[in-house]
Amino acid sequence: MKKLLQLTVILILAANILSTVLVLHETERTFRAATAQATNEGIVSFCLNRPPALGVPCSPNLTEHALYTCQLNASDPDNSTLSFFQTPQPPDNVTAPVFNISPSGLINFTPNESHVGNHSTLIGIDDGSGCMNAYAYSLFSFTVINVNDPPYLIRPLPNETLPCNSTLYAFFLRDYFADPDRGDILNFSYISGSSTVFINVTINNDTSVVFIGTQPGRGFFIFRATDLGGLYADSNVVQVDVSCQPQQPGTGDQTGTRGAGGGGGIAPPCIPELICLPWSECYPNGLQVQVCRDKYGCSETEIRFYQNCTYTGEQPPCQENWLCSEWSVCSVEGKQNRSCTDLHECQTTKTRPPLEQECVYQPTCEDGVQNGNETEVDCGGPCPACKTIQQPSLFAGARSWTTLISLLFILILAILLALFTLYREKVYEGLAELGWLFARRRAKELLLTQGEKRLLFEDLALLEKEMKAGKLAPGKAYERLSIELRKYYSFVLDLPFEYAPEEFDAAFAAATLSDDLRQTLGGFAGRLTLLESGLLPADALNMMLFSSIEEEFRLLICMTSQYDLAEIERELPERHITPQLSFSEEIRLRLLNGYEALQFLKLGAAQEEYLAILRAYDSLPEKAKAFLYPDIRRLYLETAYVQETSE
Repeated sequence: MKKLLQLTVILILAANILSTVLVLHETERTFRAATAQATNEGIVSFCLNRPPALGVPCSPNLTEHALYTCQLNASDPDNSTLSFFQTPQPPDNVTAPVFNISPSGLINFTPNESHVGNHSTLIGIDDGSGCMNAYAYSLFSFTVINVNDPPYLIRPLPNETLPCNSTLYAFFLRDYFADPDRGDILNFSYISGSSTVFINVTINNDTSVVFIGTQPGRGFFIFRATDLGGLYADSNVVQVDVSCQPQQPGTGDQTGTRGAGGGGGIAPPCIPELICLPWSECYPNGLQVQVCRDKYGCSETEIRFYQNCTYTGEQPPCQENWLCSEWSVCSVEGKQNRSCTDLHECQTTKTRPPLEQECVYQPTCEDGVQNGNETEVDCGGPCPACKTIQQPSLFAGARSWTTLISLLFILILAILLALFTLYREKVYEGLAELGWLFARRRAKELLLTQGEKRLLFEDLALLEKEMKAGKLAPGKAYERLSIELRKYYSFVLDLPFEYAPEEFDAAFAAATLSDDLRQTLGGFAGRLTLLESGLLPADALNMMLFSSIEEEFRLLICMTSQYDLAEIERELPERHITPQLSFSEEIRLRLLNGYEALQFLKLGAAQEEYLAILRAYDSLPEKAKAFLYPDIRRLYLETAYVQETSE
């Protein structure tokens, strides 16, 4: 068996050797023998080439306006010279490639705003052999990340001229500003320069600019486009002239040129052109200034523009400004007390005046202490005689019915007085609720037109928007709010905007108003006087005072016009009444809640706030009561008015 296996192996090996010899022989015979008749002579070439290799170690994330560099990795085993090429993929195949590749395989470029988005390109190399395997490819997909670009001014805005007491729809800001970022939304605002004329400027939602001039003169404005990222572009200085002089018949145009040898003519008017210096550094009050001068010297007056900024230098120390109440009556212990409030809210007490001082107590006959020359507590000596010692008692049965009735009346009066003292708040609440219960129905007194109402609401919304964005310094915020209040009274009383106090008094006395509305409008006018008095600090905003005036002002607009709740719809802040608040602070917050509740016709909520104010009011010191009483009284009148005029 073993020999048979060996024989089989030998036979297989011999067969393999024989087949190999036959194949080699047949191959040699084929090459040497003619297999066909050639009709032409030529050269047959065989392409012997090893393919190149390509690597793309590039980051797929690129940033707009940032230099991007990547070195491609390419090699060839035959050491052939390689050339690079690319084929952009859709949608880039219809435009030029986003980048170019250098002969050494370097990608080096800076993407711009037109490159933002997703891209793909097929990168290839060629070893120049012409063979089928001379190429290598790699698909490179990448994204150019957008970086916010500032908007820009397309062309200068024109100067404008309008007659007095007229409205000019000047231009659309969207036609003059653009943003490189596709789809970026622009918000528009303006900065007014120092001016000799009051010009009301409104930027509508459709970016149209409306000028209203009431007095002759000239104003200067810079319009600003701001994108959602906070970057902005300013326009040129726009000059607006308000002319109140009617043109004389036959005079024609007042421009002209000087005649040659003919006695002259009319010199052309001087047309100013402002040249502005760069914005100044940010001052500690949160403002920076830009000074502009007339290039041609038509006017020597400097025009100044102010804008809000963030001061990054060393903050000036907060200056405490304490307002103290009067000293209390000297107590039996020989002490006097008072309360002091820092109007600047510095949260420090470095310069706070003393809250307690010693005093010399002067004994009285009602202090509940035996002192002075009294023989007993509050009696004897200089005081009335003591009943148990110096006043003889009556005999039993000697008291008359008159004496008993008098004593009974005194007892009942004392009980009523005690009940009133204990339940004073309930008595006040009951009186207020009785007043609301018997309120009569009547028509609302419409003192504003629809256009005036809409303008005031839009101005308030713009003011709140700029306040939230931090664009207004405290002094500027007070000024803007005072402008809106003055505008309201000029509408209601048919007065010019810059009316004098005596003009206001005369128009207010002549106005046909109900008694409660007259008291309300007359009392609120004191708020305008406070805003224009210059007593409020320009470097610190009392937000509680500002919000209180603003919300009561919005309520007065609602009370004196026809309005829809949608016109005042907005996000209201949350206000929490906590035990840490003083009674004055609690009343201020509840007044705000009451104003807002009445705006939305929530009478129940407004009445609850008023009753809560009454409970806190009773705990105030007398000076604080006198200070807050006008505001509380107005809220009562406003609640009654809304209840009587609401449908």
